[in-house]
Amino acid sequence: MSHSVVRVSRWTLAVMLVVLGLARVASAHPATDASAAALALDRRDARIWYFGWSSAFAVALGVRLPMALLADDPGVRADSRVGAVTAGVGLLATLLQPPVGLFARTVEDADVEATAADERRGRAWFAHVPGIALNLGAGAFLWLHEDRPVPGAISAAIGLAVTELQIFTRPRRVLDATEPSVRITVLPTGTGVTIVGVF
Repeated sequence: MSHSVVRVSRWTLAVMLVVLGLARVASAHPATDASAAALALDRRDARIWYFGWSSAFAVALGVRLPMALLADDPGVRADSRVGAVTAGVGLLATLLQPPVGLFARTVEDADVEATAADERRGRAWFAHVPGIALNLGAGAFLWLHEDRPVPGAISAAIGLAVTELQIFTRPRRVLDATEPSVRITVLPTGTGVTIVGVF
């Protein structure tokens, strides 16, 4: 009796693994209604994100650059030079790394897998590194080179917050719609175990 229970449990586990594999394969196909809806919304979000952040960095650069050149106060000039550099780098990075969904003229032209991969890269750990390095470097420059520790700390904190906000607001609708969500629970019973999976 116990031998048959073990056999059934193994078959149940095998079936669950097969279903899990099929769910992963099915999620890679772009022709699902959920993917199409996510792509349509993602195109809109990509335009808002791209042009919104580009405009914000352009405005910041436009404000900081004249102050860096024309301000009477040396401290203001130093702060503005650093602010102009960080805003310029942010603008350039945004212009050169737009979301993939921005270029799709229609939902049919969009590539689900490429869009999901781009959204995954946009929130990966290495996406945080350049912004952290840039803003900590800018703060350290003001502190050590210009002898302005408080403005340096404020500049670094604001720059880091802006960088993380830009990453956090990057579109990810396609990634959420296509990446499988899997939860498996093993429950003991009187004759063996019950495996419950949510896909």
